[in-house]
Amino acid sequence: MGSIRIGVGTEWIADERVWRVIRQPNPETVIARDEKTAVESEFQIGELLTQFADGLLEFSPDTERSPQQLSPRIDLRDLSDEQRSVVEERWALIEPLTHLEQPKNSDFRSRASRLQTEGNPRSVASLRRYYSAWKASAGDRRSLMPRTRNCGGRGRSRETSSLNRYPAVGRLVEEAVRNVYLTTARRPISAAARRVLDDLERLNSRLPSEHAIPIPKPATIERAIGRRIERMDPWEVDRRRWGRKIADQRHKPTQAQRLARRVLERVEVDHSRLKVVVGTEAGPIGQPWLTVLIDYYSRMI
Repeated sequence: MGSIRIGVGTEWIADERVWRVIRQPNPETVIARDEKTAVESEFQIGELLTQFADGLLEFSPDTERSPQQLSPRIDLRDLSDEQRSVVEERWALIEPLTHLEQPKNSDFRSRASRLQTEGNPRSVASLRRYYSAWKASAGDRRSLMPRTRNCGGRGRSRETSSLNRYPAVGRLVEEAVRNVYLTTARRPISAAARRVLDDLERLNSRLPSEHAIPIPKPATIERAIGRRIERMDPWEVDRRRWGRKIADQRHKPTQAQRLARRVLERVEVDHSRLKVVVGTEAGPIGQPWLTVLIDYYSRMI
């Protein structure tokens, strides 16, 4: 059996709990975090190996994969028509290059010129990217699929960011935005970042050295605060910093709305009960209603 190396990023499963090593203060000790509760604990490497030998825990396999690799469960027949057409198109672009042992820059330029004359222009960089993906996947055409793993992540923090690795930093950022930035003092983002760094230093002073949270750079905290503010309602931000009156002025429509461009395109209806009673010889029937329609364009009744 191969040797087991326990370092930063190592995962193991014990009692249906997944632990991940986040720090290694010394060669004999690691700090791991419970992936479910985000609780950090200290473990001795010798004890972990003993529990592994006794079958009390199981190390997770290495799940880090090359960006060009795909799951073997995915088959070309399982792809949608659009995805399959993209794969076939990209394969047709680089197929002549795959017959070469190692394409050179001149080969990529020649292929790009040939495609240009055929009315299907592609840049040299695109051809090189498609070929590199195919080569790194050991000739698997599924590597030519468009990458959508990171789509929809604009404005969100990365999985490896300090806010996700250390929930305490995220809480300090929220408090700084609420108590420093969103006030009538109208202090800048840099002031909120300084508050986060000061609070983080005070928090670390109360924690053991092995549990201390790394201090991020001020620019990193400022970007995190800026992303948090961008996700908020702009009117609410201006209301907290400038007041309701200025917020309404800043966010009111700049142009008059044209809800109608011709007669009877839009009408407004109003109903009113008249203060009269209608009846017959048998007795009163009730109060009638008056319904009025006003044309929005001409303002005629």
